[in-house]
Amino acid sequence: MERLCFEQAYELPASPLRVWQALADTERLNRRLGLPATVPRALGGEPVRIARISAQFGPLALEWDEEPFEFVEGQRYWVRRRMLRGPLVEFNGGMLFEPTSAGCRVRVQSEFLPASVIGALFVRFVWVKTRRDCDQVMERLRAHLRGELETPFGEGVDLAPRAVCEATRGRLSGAPPALLSEPLAPRLLEFLATAGDVELTRIRPFTLARRWDTDRHAVLRLCLRAAWHGVLDLSWDLLCPNCRGAKGRWERLSDVVGDAHCEDCQIRFDADFDRAVEVTFRPNARYRGVDELIFCSGGPRNTPHVAAQAVVEPDQTAEWTLSLTPGRYRVRTLTASSSEMLAVEEGCPSRAATMSLGPSPGSPESEGDLPATDSLRLCAGDVCLRVRNASASRQQLMLERLTTAEECATAAVVTMYQEFRDLFSSEVLSPTTQLAIRTLPLMFTDLQGSTALYRRLGNAAAYALVRDHFDLLRSRIADHRGGIVKTIGDAVMAAFPTAADAVACALAIQHDLAEHNQGAVEPLRLKLGLHQGPCIAVRSFEDRLDYFGTTVNLAARTHQTSEGDDIVVTSEIRNDPDVAALLQGIEEQRFSADLKGIGTVELIRLLPRHVETSL
Repeated sequence: MERLCFEQAYELPASPLRVWQALADTERLNRRLGLPATVPRALGGEPVRIARISAQFGPLALEWDEEPFEFVEGQRYWVRRRMLRGPLVEFNGGMLFEPTSAGCRVRVQSEFLPASVIGALFVRFVWVKTRRDCDQVMERLRAHLRGELETPFGEGVDLAPRAVCEATRGRLSGAPPALLSEPLAPRLLEFLATAGDVELTRIRPFTLARRWDTDRHAVLRLCLRAAWHGVLDLSWDLLCPNCRGAKGRWERLSDVVGDAHCEDCQIRFDADFDRAVEVTFRPNARYRGVDELIFCSGGPRNTPHVAAQAVVEPDQTAEWTLSLTPGRYRVRTLTASSSEMLAVEEGCPSRAATMSLGPSPGSPESEGDLPATDSLRLCAGDVCLRVRNASASRQQLMLERLTTAEECATAAVVTMYQEFRDLFSSEVLSPTTQLAIRTLPLMFTDLQGSTALYRRLGNAAAYALVRDHFDLLRSRIADHRGGIVKTIGDAVMAAFPTAADAVACALAIQHDLAEHNQGAVEPLRLKLGLHQGPCIAVRSFEDRLDYFGTTVNLAARTHQTSEGDDIVVTSEIRNDPDVAALLQGIEEQRFSADLKGIGTVELIRLLPRHVETSL
């Protein structure tokens, strides 16, 4: 049969990159076009992500093998489908985004290879319907770009149908009063009532905070409280370090496994607590049901960290001309068995690079594993990359941004929050599971002279002072996004998301105690030490989430060198780039200490006796 090719062009009043943000989101686009839901499954066996897709198109059962979308961000995308069931042999299609003086021209292209005359008739019917639906989508998108409509795809995709909105609002009005009184609760409840199903399948609190232009930690705390009140369901998602797709989802932390396999990338990976396990939310079914159907599993916006992707035959070259912002990038194969690092910088003289990716064995690298110096440097802006496939097999090549996962609320971060430990104290790992954490900032404190305090004041009076000191620590640790891991007598072990959080908290604590002591009959002096490094998250004998390893042992010894009213930190804390700004004007004393079971360690004593009250 003859191959049938169609093209339709549309003029849109925005830049190609802005139009790309909407039309490369093929999950939402396919929903708006009225295409059928799909059931995808990965096929292994080669270094290219092939998906076996099945769908029901009216009375027709369709099945096909889908190759990875090939794309360059803001310029084009294309997909090839080899049909296994139905009236077609093959379908190829995609979009081109061309800049114009008035904005962007989008060219929608489709190629069909019918299996028979009936297949050819089917193609013409489908194209007429699709073109009509596409005209409507583009008209709505045009209005959205002009600021006349709130969302590009509207009700049923970006927004819930009106009946669903009203019914959900009614149910949410009966949410617990304690939740309704939260400052951000009205925004969250309206989001749950009005957002489309795609948004609600995996609610990421840091993404919500960015859209609302508000504090991310306040939004995360609100989601935790909403989950505790039963309005949201909390889940633990296992993320592949390569494609960053969710490869497992559990309702309880105790069900999380220590390693996993990504069928798409054909790799095994460890469930690192601060990289591979993300906390997400969805509405509880009592308040809002969510349709989790999949309409396109492989579109470019499903992996927004990938700027370009191509399938390349052996000894062939992919050439990408694109615009890159400053940052770190990696060109790699699907399994990351071969990769090349890029540093994109302002003012760099080079605007082109040529590289070969071969069959060298390896394991996937993440942003935390990169070498200090990237092997190639390019100027920010328009660049040209030529990537040769030097292996003996077809390869899926991709250019990805290596940025910190700022919108990912990892399990390591969430479980440090005092709210999480208070509200979800029963959430612990399985006794047999140990999850690695690359870097964990820890604080150990101890009240100096507490034994003498009890002897001097008596149990009741001394305990009241010690209790007040615990309340102060608890409040300040929570203010700085940390959480108390455990107390040991008068000592506290706390964990924080960053070293800067830990140092800011320590300075605030010592400042508060200094103010307390000015008029106190019984002054309190606190010994305080900080250290950060790798460790493991485990389930303790007391059935709580705890941390173990050399880092914990060193942190526990560090505070023992404190003299009270000071803060002792290791070089790992002091040399953290974000800590330096906090320590301006703070007196420092460097010294060596022989720590029991560890040996001689270089430490820094901070003397924050003149800390400003703004801490």
